[in-house]
Amino acid sequence: MGPNAARTAPSNIADVEKHNGACPRRAPTLARQPEASGSKKQRRSAMISDVKLRVLVAHNEPLLAAGLEAALRDTNEFEVLTSAPCCLENLAGDTHDRIDVVLSDCKTGVHFARQMRSRRRPVTGQRVVIVTQDDSETSIRHAMEAGVKGYLLQSVTTRDSVVQAVRSAARDRITLDPIAATRIADSLMGETLTDRELEVLQVVAQGLTDKVIAARLGISVGTTKCHVKRVLVKLGAATRTQAAAIAQRRGLVRLGVPLAPAEPGFAIRHDATAHTHERRSY
Repeated sequence: MGPNAARTAPSNIADVEKHNGACPRRAPTLARQPEASGSKKQRRSAMISDVKLRVLVAHNEPLLAAGLEAALRDTNEFEVLTSAPCCLENLAGDTHDRIDVVLSDCKTGVHFARQMRSRRRPVTGQRVVIVTQDDSETSIRHAMEAGVKGYLLQSVTTRDSVVQAVRSAARDRITLDPIAATRIADSLMGETLTDRELEVLQVVAQGLTDKVIAARLGISVGTTKCHVKRVLVKLGAATRTQAAAIAQRRGLVRLGVPLAPAEPGFAIRHDATAHTHERRSY
């Protein structure tokens, strides 16, 4: 070999193979370990689960409010806040934006849901779940129409059902108590009663005559008979007794709840074409 042999000698395997006319081999690389299936999803779920849902309890029954608060805190997955129902609508808008679910009574919850919808910039982050004793069809329908996401009855509500309702509401899903679901199904089967017809039905269920009903509501006997007839048709009842039974089953009436008497100073003036109210001073 010549004096320059040391400088031209191949320095590695690739150079040797190239020198001998063979195709050089690639340098070995470390094999990439395949990522475990579902690991990204698990990490993402873990990050989401670390963020607690903010739940505001604003119920008009203090003992029930305390029970709801304790039930939610026991799960350790909610950040629970409390507020008096009368102060709920006065909360600042920024605070509203940081609340996920409002847990309240029927009156407070429906009012709050309507208030959030009626704003110039409707607040969509809050969902309302109602826990109440009111199982009337009318109240449940009004709550659903207001945008409430949960309706639970106190008599059959458990801690697990409350927790599940809050979770579902946070996902924008509706939860109905079985009885509430039945009320909604019944209401969809027939025509909806007007507010006046519900008043008439309440008094009819007490077994009062048309004359007494007219005096109670401050309307004429003829108008009362028209209302009663329409109520029977809408309920699919043949008699007043049957109408009262259907109304009680559907939660349309509250037996034993007296109706306020007609306003003093109101008298009814019979007209040939219409029934009008006229205020007289005695």
